Amino acid sequence: MEADSPWERDGGSGVCLLGGTVLYDEEDRLFKMWYRAEILERRQPAEYRYLSCYATSRDGLKWEKPDLGLADFRGSTRNNILPPGERGSGYVRRPNLIKDYEEPDPAKRYKMVYMDLIEGKWRLAKAYSADGIHWRMNVGEPAYFAPPVWPNGEVFGWDPEMVGLQVGSALRAHIA
Repeated sequence: MEADSPWERDGGSGVCLLGGTVLYDEEDRLFKMWYRAEILERRQPAEYRYLSCYATSRDGLKWEKPDLGLADFRGSTRNNILPPGERGSGYVRRPNLIKDYEEPDPAKRYKMVYMDLIEGKWRLAKAYSADGIHWRMNVGEPAYFAPPVWPNGEVFGWDPEMVGLQVGSALRAHIA
């Protein structure tokens, strides 16, 4: 996928799937991608800013970036950026998620874990969503990493064929 928007190419590393997710939504018959973009904020001191973005594809090759209208980027909400949650750093870093087709609560169908850096401490935070776009962020208690551990990514998956409903139910209870 090409970095073709200012929020994907402005001085950072561009479009990155490191810590992102691509899944095929069986109900919508659509590939969905949550990916990271990185930009360099030109202020003093300069700092990198991580953005999580959303794209879709019918074939998994040609991707569309819908205008979500949810997050401000330099005075405009015409972008595909997911807004960060409250009580966080302002970033949704390395979004990993699943769609739980067996979740009884439609508001929690999509489940996400993501990294956040708060007051010098890395944490693994959780979120859920009905549609994969509008998220309830920072749900439940996060897991913290003590120095010198510096998490470089996380893996979050679900396989109903191998794991079964027992683990799925435990996961639902944990992320609720």
